[in-house]
Amino acid sequence: FFQAEDGIRDEGMCLEFRRVLFRSLPLFISPQIWYVFSYFNSDAFALFVLFIITYQVLMDTSSFNRYLHGHPRPVITVVRGIGLGCLFSLLFLIKKNFYIFPVFLFLYFLLQLYLKRFPDPLLILKKLVLILITALCVFSAYYTLHVAVNGWHPTENISKMQEKTAEEDFKPSVGPKQMYFATDLRDKGFSLSHVWKNMAWGHITFMSSFGVYGNMHFYHSAEYYHIIQLFLIFVLAAIFYDLLRSRSLDGNGWLLALVVVCSAILVGASLLNSWIADFQAQGRYLLPIVPMIGFFLYSARHILNRTRIYFFVLVLFFFSSYSFIFLGLRYIPKL
Repeated sequence: FFQAEDGIRDEGMCLEFRRVLFRSLPLFISPQIWYVFSYFNSDAFALFVLFIITYQVLMDTSSFNRYLHGHPRPVITVVRGIGLGCLFSLLFLIKKNFYIFPVFLFLYFLLQLYLKRFPDPLLILKKLVLILITALCVFSAYYTLHVAVNGWHPTENISKMQEKTAEEDFKPSVGPKQMYFATDLRDKGFSLSHVWKNMAWGHITFMSSFGVYGNMHFYHSAEYYHIIQLFLIFVLAAIFYDLLRSRSLDGNGWLLALVVVCSAILVGASLLNSWIADFQAQGRYLLPIVPMIGFFLYSARHILNRTRIYFFVLVLFFFSSYSFIFLGLRYIPKL
């Protein structure tokens, strides 16, 4: 437990305190978020790291904010900075699609500086630099070990092993024309619009963001996803209405724009990867958007209609629970 200055006890159990719950609401909107924690993958750990970092950045009583805004002895400040640097270094040791989140954090802090949210910007920058240097040192140690084990050109070793063990249509030597139909689509002569329209990348990605299980084998009818899509459009319209109705956005408009831009970059990168490398229309690659939405909801909690937001999340949680229980748990193969 932490003891906040306003006397409000705060802890990591998001269901007990509304202040913490509001930034965690995106966790309830999709069964795909829960599903990644049910099988062997690196998405679950990366999402866990992002929410730990989100908690540290947003909550006033967190170790990170006490480090930034406190004035203890220099030795204690340095020790805390190094410890937090080790925590933030995890952002560089997770899957590449989650790298958009450090970019989002960087732009978020630039926005806070632009809005003059820090009473002593120079001191804050010095403390942030200490965290960054520590994180880079940890990453450098990891990368040095990686090079020592795999050499300077690990992709060559991967290609050699792929050539040695893969099935015939996955061997690099056969060339892009003869390789598996869903790989190297650009080199095969297919356009990006073909990937989006004819191969339905956008539609499949949306489906697999809100309830597709197994090896993309178990999913609902098209009507189910259409209902979810329409409801999400309604939710976004309501949020925009609250923003426009507020006479003081207090930087939340900029933050929403930041979330939208970073989300668009992530979606674009995922689409390009499906076109250039391997067709993977999977919503789990877009999971970094979830904590970014949490950033916005928590920052804009004073101008959003909370009752309406809770209702929206409750409806999505109902759909998610139905999907996860009656489709996912029912049809996923058991050991």
